[in-house]
Amino acid sequence: MATKKTSKPRSVSHDEGLHQSLKDDPELAQAYLNVALEDDDPAAFLIAVKHVAAAYGLSMAEVATVAGLSREHVYELLSGKGNPKWSNIRAILKVLGVHLEVRLDSTTTPA
Repeated sequence: MATKKTSKPRSVSHDEGLHQSLKDDPELAQAYLNVALEDDDPAAFLIAVKHVAAAYGLSMAEVATVAGLSREHVYELLSGKGNPKWSNIRAILKVLGVHLEVRLDSTTTPA
């Protein structure tokens, strides 16, 4: 009698799973970026942008070309290291089809 082999489901890395989730659900990608933006560490947002770009299937070279930046510069910016210019961040977000907006925090009042 032959036994049937059962194969384990292929496991995926954390990043692969995250990228697939972000790709499949644009609202999740939006929420992911918003949460990262609220982090006290500005690097968290830049790393989140890198994950969203990867989820959309964009290489850093493609992001750089469309944003008009060097590939090396984009890698440095999205590594969470360095001090990016606002114009560079906006250029990268534009490639992703993302824009930032300001909203009032209803839990606090201006001083």
